[in-house]
Amino acid sequence: MTSSGPSPRKIKRVEEDLTNSDSSDDDDQQDGLAETTRQALSDLHDCQNELNALHRKGLRANFQVKTKYNKLRKPHYDKRATFIEKIPNLWHKAILKNPKVQALLDDGDGDCLQFLKKLEVEELENADDGFRIKFIFYENPFFENEELVKEFQLDPYGELINKFHRGF
Repeated sequence: MTSSGPSPRKIKRVEEDLTNSDSSDDDDQQDGLAETTRQALSDLHDCQNELNALHRKGLRANFQVKTKYNKLRKPHYDKRATFIEKIPNLWHKAILKNPKVQALLDDGDGDCLQFLKKLEVEELENADDGFRIKFIFYENPFFENEELVKEFQLDPYGELINKFHRGF
């Protein structure tokens, strides 16, 4: 049988050395260690504050860049939407052909999607928090609302946390 670590005899010898040492030296060492620890904790706190400030600055810069490019993309999205509207049943076909989206649909949803005129996706105020999908319909026999909205919130890892529905 093999053992790991020091033998009981060695442990006892170390304990005796510690208890027999000059107590004033121990106090000085403990005071020095305590001061070193306090200083390290203070330095760590300062460093973390600097990192937090840099992180906030990065988030603001990231938000500004996203906002800028969202505004630049908007006219292109609007232009693209006019072309899409000219293609009959494009959204209906696109949605039903997408396995991930199709898995979210109930049995009768496919029929009402034939009346889907336009689909818009908007980011929430803070894009990292989620997005909103607007379904804009032609007049149809399924519901009176012209517009249905689903809002999706995301956790910090980009995973869906919940859905909010308006217009259903």
